[in-house]
Amino acid sequence: MNFLAYISGAGDTDADMIRHVFPVHVVPADWMSSYGNWLAAEMSARLALIFTLWYFGVAFVSRRYFKSRAVKPWVIAYSFAVASVF
Repeated sequence: MNFLAYISGAGDTDADMIRHVFPVHVVPADWMSSYGNWLAAEMSARLALIFTLWYFGVAFVSRRYFKSRAVKPWVIAYSFAVASVF
């Protein structure tokens, strides 16, 4: 039994209570059959969103950094590869 059962009124569905308790959400509450399924889907969607934004942010910043430098990233990678051989 979840906490929504304790605060819900008569005739309220889990989706209605999710919309009331969590007004900002990534996954619509109507897509899931229960609160537990919605909670797992919401957590996975938020983690995927955070990871994707972090990845593209790092890629953008590193691209601007290497573009502004005289030494290109493939030269740095090549020099590390050559240095590790010797």
